[in-house]
Amino acid sequence: AETIRVQYLDAADGHWKPVRLAYFPPSKSVDVGMMCCSPQREGFEVSFSDFSIGPPIPRELHD
Repeated sequence: AETIRVQYLDAADGHWKPVRLAYFPPSKSVDVGMMCCSPQREGFEVSFSDFSIGPPIPRELHD
């Protein structure tokens, strides 16, 4: 498949929440990470914690 589903685990309720369903062409390697931006530009601060990347969760693309 040429699609990837990006989700995050909501610690408050323990459920996976969708972030994006995106085109993702097959390739031999990819770089991944987190980023954040703001429409207000200067002064925006953000912090990330407990970020990890694990194996894919075996689920249907649309469930």
